Amino acid sequence: MRRSRLIFAVSDGMAREIGSHPNLRVLPPMPDPALQPCAPRPCHSGPWQLYYSGLCGGLYRPLLQQLVEAVASDSRFALHLSGPGHDELTLPADHPRLRSSDLLHGGVWQQAFDEADALVLVLSFERRHRRHLSTHFPSKLVEYANRGRPILIWGPPWSSAVAWGLEQPGVLTHSTPGAQQFLESVQRHLKNKTISFPPVAAFSAKAINEQFHQAVITAFPDSLASGPSQVL
Repeated sequence: MRRSRLIFAVSDGMAREIGSHPNLRVLPPMPDPALQPCAPRPCHSGPWQLYYSGLCGGLYRPLLQQLVEAVASDSRFALHLSGPGHDELTLPADHPRLRSSDLLHGGVWQQAFDEADALVLVLSFERRHRRHLSTHFPSKLVEYANRGRPILIWGPPWSSAVAWGLEQPGVLTHSTPGAQQFLESVQRHLKNKTISFPPVAAFSAKAINEQFHQAVITAFPDSLASGPSQVL
């Protein structure tokens, strides 16, 4: 890194971990530019439709399993989980308010977002994951921020996602363990919020691409003036 003219960090936490550098830029993950903001959802009398998109295994599995069990016994909510590792979760057989699927793409993925009342992100409370969670930035959160739906973040206060969510309208951050307590917070939040929000402009694919482009121009003005150059 000391020999590099340009460094990209995925979060403010990662930038702090890297330390001082004359040309260090924070660049979030790139969302899928083909997906569109969801149409406004009308109020409805059925259960709140929660959607989780992303890795369902690894450090996410324990909280997702707790959430599955809490939703199974709480008729106010329905839950759809999609992503690798979904088969590691135990769902009650033929439960009408719970479903899981593999990683979704294209129109089917868009439909899952369109059907959701809110988008869920979970993060491990285990101390051994603290360094990871404070430096990474979930790509699923960037996808969520472009859909125009309320975002529900259940995770520890030291995570980069919770730090971001505390500053955003329409985002619920719940920073204590306990799935049922999380659902109580979700119920209060959704009852008092509209179901649709404008996408976060800073997380659009166009905005992130422009940040990258401008950073490269700034770091390599002479090279780019004479023709294309490779950036590692």
